[in-house]
Amino acid sequence: NKCVTLAVSTNNTSVVRGVIIHADQLFEGESLFTCPKQQLTDLKVPIKPPKDAASDLFLKVLVGLRNGELFNLFEQNYKMPKFSMYVPLKRDADVQRPAGNVTFRFPDKAGMVGDWLNTSFNINFDNNNKEEVLVLFRSLRDGGHLFVEVNGVKVTFATDNMELAGDLLQDLAEFTATQQLSSVADFPKAMEEFREVLQAVDDHNQTRMSLAAGVADVSNQVKELVVR
Repeated sequence: NKCVTLAVSTNNTSVVRGVIIHADQLFEGESLFTCPKQQLTDLKVPIKPPKDAASDLFLKVLVGLRNGELFNLFEQNYKMPKFSMYVPLKRDADVQRPAGNVTFRFPDKAGMVGDWLNTSFNINFDNNNKEEVLVLFRSLRDGGHLFVEVNGVKVTFATDNMELAGDLLQDLAEFTATQQLSSVADFPKAMEEFREVLQAVDDHNQTRMSLAAGVADVSNQVKELVVR
């Protein structure tokens, strides 16, 4: 299920007749209308954000009585977090820690990581010990895992996705109004892929040079035959 689900429900016997959602750059045509085939008191709308970006959702919910012809229109706004496509896992979940990571020291603002998690993820994080944090996530896009860890003033984002690590670092810096932040990145899988590309380029160059040498030899032989 590579999507997040927006749940709309009533607190009585009224049924949800339809939902209209307006959001910039989230839907084709910037809006989505969902009408259930059955008359239910709750409706779940799948949403697939094309990229990690916070979105303001403007909802119009049509609610009416069962088998009724009239309905009421309710309007509601909801801010979808930037990293809503990453669902939290249990802390003791049996998942392998990603080999890639970016680490940095946050002496004055490490305690704000919990507040940032609540703002940028679909999570209700409550940890009194803000100096010891470990939260696990799974991507709904590719199933990759993300570890967010705080150990004293040291913060680590463990992920094999370099682009995600950069987005996380930038978003946290913006949230905490941090102008400069030094970090150390280590992505062994990406480096191995890079080495393979370099090796392929080197092999290509060797082949090209061999072909060029062969062409030169043939050209010289042709010149000798012409002279004779």
